[in-house]
Amino acid sequence: MMITIMKNKKHLTIGIMIFILYFLMYYWSINYLNITDGPSQLVWSSHWRSFLLRQTAPFIFEPIGLIQFSSIQILISPMNIVIGLILATLVFFNILSSLYIYKLPKQCRLDYKYSGFIGILPSFLTGFICCAPGFIIPLSSILGSSTVFFTRVFRWFLPLSLLLLLYGIFRSSKIIRTFNV
Repeated sequence: MMITIMKNKKHLTIGIMIFILYFLMYYWSINYLNITDGPSQLVWSSHWRSFLLRQTAPFIFEPIGLIQFSSIQILISPMNIVIGLILATLVFFNILSSLYIYKLPKQCRLDYKYSGFIGILPSFLTGFICCAPGFIIPLSSILGSSTVFFTRVFRWFLPLSLLLLLYGIFRSSKIIRTFNV
């Protein structure tokens, strides 16, 4: 089913752009991607194995290296990269499914009397209920990871985001299968 959905080049391009943007936003939200002044450098911890699984906060792991070029600074943390890639992949599949379902107006009971931006607005708003529960869900993990230091409540945002993103993919695939698309 996902292979069929990924054949649309326009949707695939949008999905890939959102994947990259989401990953960068996630890495920025945990303060491991920064814009700063300084010389270009590559620094690696000599004890990187001991830092690999050490957490600084729930779901935020110790960096083991630093890459800085020009004014972009990237702290390298393999576990955070894996978490970010998993979340970005789930967002990618939710967006692809949502865009695919968006092309099927009768399934969401949408009426296209308008085109352009005004035509997108109703489907975007109804997408939260009908077709695309994954639009707002990814934001909770970014919000949670950036504020996890200040409150214990937000430590549940990342697992909740994973569950809700998986649910969004499940629900979208069920809608697509229901209408034999």
